[in-house]
Amino acid sequence: HHSSLTKLYLTGNGIGDELARVLAVALAKNSSLISLILEVNDIGDNGVGALAEALSRNSSLTNLNLADNNIGVGGAKALAQALARNSSITNLNLVRNQGIGDKGAWVLADALETNFTLTTLELSDTGISGEGVRVLIEALRVNCCLTNLGLSMRNISEELQKIFRGLIEINKSTSEPQEAFGLKIKWWLDAGCGNEEALVSLALSKLGMFPEANRRRILFECLLGSPEHGTDVAASVDSKRGRTLYWFAVECGAATTVLMNILQAHPSLSSLRDLKHRLYPFMLFATIPEAGVGDVLELLLKKPDLVQSGICQPEEARGKRKRK
Repeated sequence: HHSSLTKLYLTGNGIGDELARVLAVALAKNSSLISLILEVNDIGDNGVGALAEALSRNSSLTNLNLADNNIGVGGAKALAQALARNSSITNLNLVRNQGIGDKGAWVLADALETNFTLTTLELSDTGISGEGVRVLIEALRVNCCLTNLGLSMRNISEELQKIFRGLIEINKSTSEPQEAFGLKIKWWLDAGCGNEEALVSLALSKLGMFPEANRRRILFECLLGSPEHGTDVAASVDSKRGRTLYWFAVECGAATTVLMNILQAHPSLSSLRDLKHRLYPFMLFATIPEAGVGDVLELLLKKPDLVQSGICQPEEARGKRKRK
């Protein structure tokens, strides 16, 4: 292979599946090529499958153009699997591959939820209907890097187009994927475009994207910090999930407004100690500088029997005195 070749244009050369497999062998070993143009080459799923496998081992290619070929669901699936492993591709063009359809859109949408390098995906005229468009737009709730998603919007409702534009705009306006995710959750809630319980579940399932405490605080602020609907969002989940929300929020040092919204939605939490500090909520709020006296008193009133026991229950206190 040529070690200094960076761009390869092979438009309209009748390559087909057999020569695509030959190219794939070379691509897997190449470390200099950054752009590969394979438009109008009668490449089907078998050829694309070979190229996709090569992408799993290639770390230099950033632009792959496969427009006007014979790619179907099988090829889309192979590319989706490659995107889950490849971290260099930023531009992928699949326009006018009519065989992709809604089934192909589903597998590509799954890949978008775990890929954090692709910025442009062209899917116009690929046989994707309104259902496929909807699935791809849902993937944008999680994907925070895609800034250009080319789709045929014919017969797509104005409401869905509005959601699409809003999510893409957030991706364009932020440089941090974690920040974009939090802003999308907030935008989705403010716009009234999503089920609150589903959004809470989504946020909890993606906490792994936020290993740092400050990132998690941003997420919780976006999800539960609103004075207008923060309590309603927390109340949309059952008590078990509400407890999980509270413990995660305490662990990362979430704002008192977030904590209070969760506690107001799930009053039973007032009698539980958190996992990090082992404090009841009224005790925890007493240690937080920005918490008001009114907040502490409000939590005390929810569980006045705790005032008698202090840090431990009376039985525990008697036991400790006997052991001294």
